[in-house]
Amino acid sequence: MLRISALLLALLFSLAPSLLLAQDNAPTIKDVLDTDQKTGQVIAEVLEDDTLQPGDTPLTTLLAIMEAAEQSDWATAGTYLDMRYLPPDMTNADPATLIEQLSIVWSQQRILDLTRLSNQPEGHRDDGLPSYRDKLGSLDLPDGNLTLYLQRIPENGRRVWKISNTTVQEIPALWDIYGYNPLITKLANYLPDFSVLHMKNWQVAGLLLMVMGAWLAAALVRKLLLWMLNHSERYRDSLHRFVVVPMRWFIFFKLLQIGVGELGLSIKARVYLNESALGYLATVFLVLGIIELLTALFLSSASNQKYWSGIIRPVRTILKMIAIVVIFLLWLSDSGYDITTVLAGLGIGSIAVALAAQKTLENVIGAFTLYIAKPIQPGDFCKVGDIAGVIEEIGLRSTRIRRMDRSVVYVPNSVLSSASIENISDVRLSPLPAGPSHPPGSQFRPAAQPARGFTPPDLQPPPTH
Repeated sequence: MLRISALLLALLFSLAPSLLLAQDNAPTIKDVLDTDQKTGQVIAEVLEDDTLQPGDTPLTTLLAIMEAAEQSDWATAGTYLDMRYLPPDMTNADPATLIEQLSIVWSQQRILDLTRLSNQPEGHRDDGLPSYRDKLGSLDLPDGNLTLYLQRIPENGRRVWKISNTTVQEIPALWDIYGYNPLITKLANYLPDFSVLHMKNWQVAGLLLMVMGAWLAAALVRKLLLWMLNHSERYRDSLHRFVVVPMRWFIFFKLLQIGVGELGLSIKARVYLNESALGYLATVFLVLGIIELLTALFLSSASNQKYWSGIIRPVRTILKMIAIVVIFLLWLSDSGYDITTVLAGLGIGSIAVALAAQKTLENVIGAFTLYIAKPIQPGDFCKVGDIAGVIEEIGLRSTRIRRMDRSVVYVPNSVLSSASIENISDVRLSPLPAGPSHPPGSQFRPAAQPARGFTPPDLQPPPTH
C-alpha cells in the first residue's frame, strides 16, 4: 500500500508544478490592469484634443479601429487597412474580414499599449524607420516573429495612417496558424452575440461544456481510484478521504486548465481564467489534500494515534494555513505584484504577534518539550503539584488530566515542562525473592508429613462423654 501511496503522490507532484512555471514574457494581471488604466488616460487626453481626426496620427488610427471593433463594426475598422499593392490572390479580399482576423490573432498574443504609439502626424522620428512608417508591434510565429507596421498614405487629399499593406498581406498566413475552425465560426453565428471576460459567445459555451466534462471526468477517475482502494485494508480510510474531495477537485481544475488553453482565448481572458485562477486553485486542493493524507497515514498507527494525536491535529491546521498563505503569495508574485512589501509586513506582523502571544508560544514550546523528553505519556497516572490523575491528551497548548473523581483539569504545557512531575505509572516494581527450593526426595518433605494432621490444642473440639 505504501507503494501505491508513493506512486499516487509522485503522479500528483508531477502534474502540479506546471502551473508554477509561468512564462517569463507572458503578461500578468497587473500588466493587464495597468494597461487598461493607461489606455483610459490616453483616450481621455485624445478626446480633449479637437484638432485631430481619426487617421491623423498612429494613435488616432488605433483608437478608431478599437472603437469600431468594440461595436463589431468591422466594415469601418477595415477602412484603416492599406489595401494597395496586395498579391493577386488577395485582390478580392474583404477588409472587414481581414481586420477582424488580425484583431483576434493579436488579442491571443499581445495587449495593445497605446502609450507606445505616437500622437504626432509625423509619427515617431527616432525609431530608425522611414518618416511614413511606424512600428505597431510584433507577433510570434513558429519559426520566428512578424513585425506589424503602420503606414502614412495619401487619401482624399490628406495623409492618413493605416495598417501597412506589408502587414495586411500576412494576415491570411497568420489566420491559418492561429485562426478558428470554420465550424466554430458558423456556430458563433447561431449563438446570441455577447462576451464575458473578453470571451466570445462560442468560447463561453465551450467553457461551460468543459466545466461539465471536467467534473464528470474527475468523478470517473475518483470512482476508479476508490475501486482500487477497496483492495487495501490498512490505509483505506486515509486514502479514501484524500481521493473523495481533494484529489477530485485537483483533477477537475487541472483538466479545466488544459481545456481552457485550447479555446483560443485572448490573452486577457487567459490571464484571468487560466494562469491566475485555475492552476492555483488546483494547487491549493492538492497541497491541502497531501497534508491531510500524510497526517492521516502517520496517525493510522495505534501507537502514534495514542501519543501524537493531540499535537498532530493543530499542527496540521497550521500547515494548511501556511500552505494557503504561501500559494497566495506565489499567485501575487506571478500576477506581477511585488511581494517584498507584503513579506516585510508579514515580518513586522509576526514580531508583533510573537510579542503579544508570549504565553501561547511558551505553551507550544512546552508541548514539544514534553513530546521530545517524554516524561509522561497518554495513559500514565501522574501527580503534578496537588493534581493527580490520568494523562488523556497532550495538546499543543495544554495537557488534559482526568482526576480520580472523573473531573478534567487542563494544565498549560509551560507549567508541565517546568514543574516536578511524579509519574506513578513509571514506578519500577522489583520482584520478591523466592523461598528456598527443596528438590523432590529431600528430607524436608517426610518431616512435614506429621504436621499435616496436627491441630492446635485451642482449636480441638471438647471431649464427649
